[in-house]
Amino acid sequence: MNHFVVGEGNSFNPDRGETLLIVEVLKSLQVVVEKITDIESEKPYVIATTAKEEETQINFKFLRKKILEESRPFLLLFGTSWGLTEEIVQSSDFVLRPLCRESDPEYNHLSVRAASGIILDKVLGRN
Repeated sequence: MNHFVVGEGNSFNPDRGETLLIVEVLKSLQVVVEKITDIESEKPYVIATTAKEEETQINFKFLRKKILEESRPFLLLFGTSWGLTEEIVQSSDFVLRPLCRESDPEYNHLSVRAASGIILDKVLGRN
């Protein structure tokens, strides 16, 4: 963040630096949950994402329905490179089923930027 807010990246791409001014870096996931709880007066559901498929995961349709039906806030977590730690995944309220292609369900190598955009569209976008 400093690279784009106060470093060389700011002169290269000032719009990105301006956008990042609204980002707040917090010490831990616990602190993030506490901050959301303070703001919303209710603890958020923590939803982890992963590239590993397991039986207990929820699908996009389930999450969309839950978001539309509940007033409780939701915190959707995305990992990078190696993903979220197993501790974070296990302590989450729900784990979202990974993205996969029908033609090649084993392929799951998307950048976090691409995966997060696709997931947000699947959960919150128009059907």
